Amino acid sequence: MPVPLETYVDSDDISATMPSIFPALIKPAQGDSSIGITQNAVVRNAGQLVNYLDFLSSTMPGVPVLIQEFLSGREFSVGLVGNPGKFEALPVLEVDYSKYDRYGRVLGIVLVNGEDANLEQVEAAVPTDWRLDVFRREIPGEHFEELTEGTRYLVEARDSVTSAPELARLTLNVAKAHTDAASSPYSKRLVYGGYTISMASAQIVRALPNLVTLIGWRSCDHTRPVFEGDILHTEFTIDAKHSLQNGGGLVDLHALVHATRADQAAEPGADAPVLDWRAIGLMA
Repeated sequence: MPVPLETYVDSDDISATMPSIFPALIKPAQGDSSIGITQNAVVRNAGQLVNYLDFLSSTMPGVPVLIQEFLSGREFSVGLVGNPGKFEALPVLEVDYSKYDRYGRVLGIVLVNGEDANLEQVEAAVPTDWRLDVFRREIPGEHFEELTEGTRYLVEARDSVTSAPELARLTLNVAKAHTDAASSPYSKRLVYGGYTISMASAQIVRALPNLVTLIGWRSCDHTRPVFEGDILHTEFTIDAKHSLQNGGGLVDLHALVHATRADQAAEPGADAPVLDWRAIGLMA
């Protein structure tokens, strides 16, 4: 069976021979949840290749890289359930790229979460039987009308990452990097990306307690890994407001999450950006 050309590059090998076949896909040789794969991961010349290798080196230090011939054809996946010797194949799935041509047909972390969320579709997802007027009348505090575009919130209350493997198991995430340090390129268990997102949403609610719900998101980029024991803190901005016909509205939230590493917790300012998330919230 023909397979794409591929080159393995160790993170410490600065003399590695780079392939000359373009376009090429660059991605971490180890990891999960599309971390390290963005829309810039498809490179079309040597300059773009070097730039993306520099990006991976700075955001995922010490992690080896795969440089693969980029295939632009149809993409299928088949899930397997079971244990060695007794697997059951799930139905074949095909990725629909019809609305994402400008991305170059790569299923990166941003594309997974719908950067181009259509606002009309998001509005249509708001339940019609939710009485936002009653919520606004009965619950004191800031609601949609009181919010101001461009306002930046810095949430002072931080959260420590604990019980990360338990969440991975509850969500049926079988990636070994989340439960076995020996399977992680960092020699430490990698925290499931959904854990970081849930921390960010909880901290956003502390600043906006009248947030009715998060109804969608535009993008979600896990910029660096998160580990057990890290301390997370969030800052976010209200990028835009969109009024709804029956009152209340949608708010574009841009959240940046930083992690203070457990072994650096006593050092002020010793933190790393780990999540860049653009979500859409519903306010009454």
